[in-house]
Amino acid sequence: MVIKKIVSIVAVFVVAISVSFAQVRPGGKISFSSGYASLEENKFWYSSAETLAKLDANVSSSVKAYLESTCSILSVPETDYTTAGFAGTVTLSKAYVKARLPWFNGFSARMNAGKQPVSWGYGLFYNAGDLIFGSDPVNQKQRADTSFSFTSVKIKSNLSDEIKKLLLENSNSSLNFSNQNMSSFSFSSSSLSDLRITSDWAFCFAAPISKIITIEAIVLPPIDSALNGSFGRFGSRAQFKIDSVVIENMEGGFISSDKMNTNELYLALDGTIFFDYNICSSVKFEDEFVKDEWQISTSLCKNFTIRGDTQEQTLMIRAESLIKPLENDFGIFGFLSYSPTETTSFAFSYINSKTSEDERVHYLGISSEWKMNTNFSFNFQGMANLVNPQKATLITAGVSCKF
Repeated sequence: MVIKKIVSIVAVFVVAISVSFAQVRPGGKISFSSGYASLEENKFWYSSAETLAKLDANVSSSVKAYLESTCSILSVPETDYTTAGFAGTVTLSKAYVKARLPWFNGFSARMNAGKQPVSWGYGLFYNAGDLIFGSDPVNQKQRADTSFSFTSVKIKSNLSDEIKKLLLENSNSSLNFSNQNMSSFSFSSSSLSDLRITSDWAFCFAAPISKIITIEAIVLPPIDSALNGSFGRFGSRAQFKIDSVVIENMEGGFISSDKMNTNELYLALDGTIFFDYNICSSVKFEDEFVKDEWQISTSLCKNFTIRGDTQEQTLMIRAESLIKPLENDFGIFGFLSYSPTETTSFAFSYINSKTSEDERVHYLGISSEWKMNTNFSFNFQGMANLVNPQKATLITAGVSCKF
């Protein structure tokens, strides 16, 4: 934890120095919401607020810096053991510098360093090519807590010393249950922008070797030891821009960890055959082939435009799947979005997946959004586990403002 704090402070300092000599574009977003939740048999009404602040700076024509932080506060209901109050987190979401470097034959190489989003493979919900953060957002790879948490919730004074000690030892899990569980399935069903935005400390270098081939290398130091181990991870991928009638892009790569005792490889295709499609497959070796880690993800997507007399209507259909052939396991994701006007949208989503507890869940979501202008919007969304609604149900309404 001390290493994470030191690295975070150094990264913020470096980015801040870069920003001080740059053309800066500040921005952010403030969101407020209230709703009802039923999570793990806990039923409560809640309110939440989140502020996202970012700085996007052009240090020079070839060097850019980006800094992003979020602060979220969630009301916590009274329980048999704790008082009502609020719980919050402050997170350094992103802090990185990227540079474009001269390369041979007029090409430019790219170098990124810091806490940054990294996206390998194809697919928004399921992505077997994402060796870094995991193929399934319902069962993401375990990560260490990199946020600063605070709370006004207190343990009730009339409890025995033994119960107080037990609650203190498990305070993180007991007080943060609502935030963790809601975030696991309540992504913004009005859009897919909340998916595949996870960031981690990394150094990336990508260089084209021709017009169609780019080679990228990545090093993930052991700052997040839960994700990267005590040794860290490193890997490489090759991207091919094919632009044929059926296949547009292809890529493949590997990630090595645990002092090269664990190795993961993937291959991915992306193209269009009426539908936009992609196929990814990944395998894992730990001295030998790990059968339950062979994964195949697929995706189909199509956007339709309906032209009216005065305005256009848009309809987007997306279906994704994740299959583990040797484990007889699968996941399904469906998404439909309809925008009758430029300011109004409706969306429906469905998730059929198996959790890490080996439980099959069926999530159904519905949402709507109305934009007053480009910066201010109202939204409503609800999502429930159809198998056991009491275990996971969320209904919320809110407003957001960009600046």
